[in-house]
Amino acid sequence: MQCQLSRLKYPHFAKKWINIRKSYGNFYKVPRSQTKLAIMLEKLGMDYDERPHSGLDDSKNKARIAVRMLQDGCELRINEKMHSGQLM
Repeated sequence: MQCQLSRLKYPHFAKKWINIRKSYGNFYKVPRSQTKLAIMLEKLGMDYDERPHSGLDDSKNKARIAVRMLQDGCELRINEKMHSGQLM
């Protein structure tokens, strides 16, 4: 949306990403209802750092989860992508 408003081409690198919630659920074999950020942190024995629902702080917490998943043996792979503006 911001790219459209700013009349910028959507960057190719941003069309694929790792959905940490999806990866967490698959790796630890938990239902989607157990993949909310606060729950994932709690289950991994981590405190919620900083302010909830702050974009930067949420990103830092997701990075901490990703590091822990890697330490636990998870191979994080791209699991979501956008094609013609639609989530696939």
